[in-house]
Amino acid sequence: TGADMLSMEVAGVGRIAGKYCTVLYCYDETGRVTQGLECELSKTYCKITLANDDVLAIDHVGESEYRNEEFYRDFGFESYIGVPLRINGNVFGTLNFASPHPRKVPFTTADKDFIRLMGRCIGTMIERKRAEDMLKEKEELYRTLVENAHDLIFTCDLEGRLLSVNRASLDVTGYARDELVGRRATDLVAPALRERVQQLVGDASRRARAGRMEVEIVAKDGRRI
Repeated sequence: TGADMLSMEVAGVGRIAGKYCTVLYCYDETGRVTQGLECELSKTYCKITLANDDVLAIDHVGESEYRNEEFYRDFGFESYIGVPLRINGNVFGTLNFASPHPRKVPFTTADKDFIRLMGRCIGTMIERKRAEDMLKEKEELYRTLVENAHDLIFTCDLEGRLLSVNRASLDVTGYARDELVGRRATDLVAPALRERVQQLVGDASRRARAGRMEVEIVAKDGRRI
């Protein structure tokens, strides 16, 4: 892990929101920091990391310009290295490593480059996770809108087999969902129009473009809709 590579007892990711910092992830052998801990930003090492706007490495906090800071008195970490995390150019939080002991060997340029790269990777991972969550939310919203629509809405695969049907389709046709999914869409169309509908489906799959036509649907009880 990053903590092992740097010989640090504490590793964490902090989320910055306004004047507060919340610990999203924490590995702490000292028991001083816990996941979910929320502190005023001004009372954390994150404050000086953001102010530096790049990797900040301190070999011995007690002998540095930060020795009188409240976060040093509260947490007592003697060595520290951290970097801001950015999502789409905006500050998300910080990646931090700390130890209650001063560094025996000062942080090197390689250490700083490692933290900087690690911060970029974590930022990319968070950004990707956010995008996935947004996509899931949009898909869920789409499913909700389709399911509750008053119009009959079907989706088909490229062979014309039904993949999904909404509630209105079930109510109007009298079929159960498992009676429709997997069947060919043309099975529900009036016989005289089936060949035309099959041609429309075929054209749409070849051109990757939807077509449009009005058709009569045959309900389970034989009614024409």
